[in-house]
Amino acid sequence: MSAKTKSVRILAEVEATAATRLARLLDASPAVIYSFEARGDFSPTFVSDNIARLFGYAASEYLDDPNFWRERVHPDDLPRIEAEMDVLFKAGDHVSEYRFRRKDGTYCWVNDEQHLVRDEKGEPAEVVGSWSDISARKVAEEAQDRARARLALLLDTAPSVIYSFKASGDYAPTFVSDNIKRLLGYCPDEYLKNADFWRARVHPDDIESVEAEQALLFERDRHTAEYRFRKKDGHYCWVSDEQHLVRDEKGAPFEIVGSWSDITDRKNAEAAEDAARARLSALLETAPAVIYSFKASGDYAPTFVSENIKRLLGYCPEKYLENADFWRNNVHPEDLALVEAEQAKLFEKGRHAAEYRFRKRNGNYIWVSDEQYLLRGDDGEPVEIVGSWSNISSRKQAEQAENAARARFDLLLHGAPAVVYSFEAGSSYAPTFVSDNIKRVLGYAPDQYLKDPDFWRSRVHPEDLAAVETGQAKLFEDGRHVAEYRFRKADGIYCWVSDEQPSDPRREGRAVRDRRLLTHARIFAHRSGLLSILYAQAGRQLSKDNHFNKHPSYGRSRMLIGPTLTRYSS
Repeated sequence: MSAKTKSVRILAEVEATAATRLARLLDASPAVIYSFEARGDFSPTFVSDNIARLFGYAASEYLDDPNFWRERVHPDDLPRIEAEMDVLFKAGDHVSEYRFRRKDGTYCWVNDEQHLVRDEKGEPAEVVGSWSDISARKVAEEAQDRARARLALLLDTAPSVIYSFKASGDYAPTFVSDNIKRLLGYCPDEYLKNADFWRARVHPDDIESVEAEQALLFERDRHTAEYRFRKKDGHYCWVSDEQHLVRDEKGAPFEIVGSWSDITDRKNAEAAEDAARARLSALLETAPAVIYSFKASGDYAPTFVSENIKRLLGYCPEKYLENADFWRNNVHPEDLALVEAEQAKLFEKGRHAAEYRFRKRNGNYIWVSDEQYLLRGDDGEPVEIVGSWSNISSRKQAEQAENAARARFDLLLHGAPAVVYSFEAGSSYAPTFVSDNIKRVLGYAPDQYLKDPDFWRSRVHPEDLAAVETGQAKLFEDGRHVAEYRFRKADGIYCWVSDEQPSDPRREGRAVRDRRLLTHARIFAHRSGLLSILYAQAGRQLSKDNHFNKHPSYGRSRMLIGPTLTRYSS
C-alpha cells in the first residue's frame, strides 16, 4: 500500500471517528443543533439526532420541510420572533425565547441562540443555531414573577412601610416599599435618594432619645422604637419602628431592614386611657368609699384597693394587697362570725351588703357598710369580688341616738297619763298611730284603734258626738282645738276626756314640742291629738250634767275626773 493510500485511509478513519464522536456528543447534548441557508428559501441543512429525544421529531422531518420551524412556533410568539430576525443579520448573533410545539402537541419554552455564518465575500451564507428546552426555568420564572407580584401587592396594601439601608458607611437607603406613598405621602425616590430622609422627619423632641437607643440594635440585632414622624402633608403621626440587623458571612453588620407602622390611633387611645385612669384615680382618691377587690376562689388573694384607703382608714394600699387576712384581722371580733356566715348570700344572689365594725390603723373602730358584687367568668364560675367600704359611723350614731330617743319616748308614752294618737286629715280619716298606753288608760289594744276608722266615733257618748263634731271645724280655723266629752272605755264605762288637737305643725311652723314628739314617734299624719283623762271634783262636774248623774257608770267614772295632767302647746 502506497504512502498516499495509507494517508487517505487514516484520514478517513479519523474523520469517521470524529463524526461518530460528534454524533455521540450531539445526541447527548441538552440542545438541538441545527442550521439552514441564510438566503433563498432558507432551506434546512442540518439538525442533530437528539431532536428526536428532546422534541420527538425525526431529523428528516426538519430537513425535508422548509416550513418545519415556522409551523411549530406558538402563533402568539411568531410575529415577534420573525420581526427580530433583522437583528441577526445586522449583529451576526441573536437570542430569543418562545414556545415551540413538540411532536406530542404540547408546547415547551425554548432558548434559540443563532449565529450568522458569512462566505468569503461577507455575504450571509448559513445560520447555525441551537434550541434549548427552558420550560423548567420559565416555570420557575413565572412562579417567581407571581411571587414577586404577590409580594408587591402585599407590600402595597400592607399597613407597614418596609425599608432597608446600609448598616455602615454612609448608611445609604437601599429599599422602600411602594406603600410609603399611601401611608406617609412620600414617593419611594424621596427616601431612596436622600440619606437624611429619616432623620429630617423625626420629631425634634424625639430624635435624641431615638438615636441614643440605636446602639441597642447593634448589640441585640433587633430593636423597636416609637416616635413621631412627619408625613408629607406636614402632620406628625406616631410610628412603631421595628428594625432587624442583617450581618454578612463574617458577622459584620451589612444591612438594616425595618418597618414603620402607624400607631397614632393606639397612642391616642392610650392617652385617652391614661387620662381616664388619672381621672378615675382622682375620683377614687376623693371618693367617700374605699373600692377593693379580691379573688372569688382559691386563696381569695386581694387584687385591688383604691388609694383613698390611706385617707379613710389610715392603711397604705400595700397593707391590703400583700396580706390575704387583712380584712379578717380588722373586723370587730363580735361581728366577724355573723358577717362570715352571711357571706354565702353573695354567691347565691350575686350581691350582698353587710354592716359591721372595722378597725382603723389608729386602733379605733368605725362602722362600715360593705357592699359586694360577684363577677363570674364566661363559664359561670366565680372569678372576682368587687366591693366598697363606706364609713357609716355617723349614721349608726344617729340611729343609736334615735333608738334611744324612741325607747325613751315609748317609755314616756307608756307611762304617760294621756293617750297620743293620730289619723289622716283627708277623706278617709284613717288612724295612723296610737300610743301603747291606750291599753292601760282606756283598756283597748292599739290595733283596735288602728284597724277601725270608726273607733273614735263609735265610742264618743251619743249625747256629745254632734257637739264635738260641730266644734271640730275650729281646728282648721284656729289651728288648735280642745274638746271635753264622754268616751266609752273597753269595760263599757264612760269617762270624761280632754281631747286636744293641734293642726299639722309642719304646715304652720307651730307646736314645736308636738313636732319633736311626732318625729321621734315617726308619726307622719296631717293631724294629731291628745286624749287626757281629767281628774276633777266629781261634785263640780256632776252638778253641771244631771244626765250624767243618772248614767249607770256614775259610781266608777267620777273617780277619773280631774285636772288635765298633760298639755302640749305651741
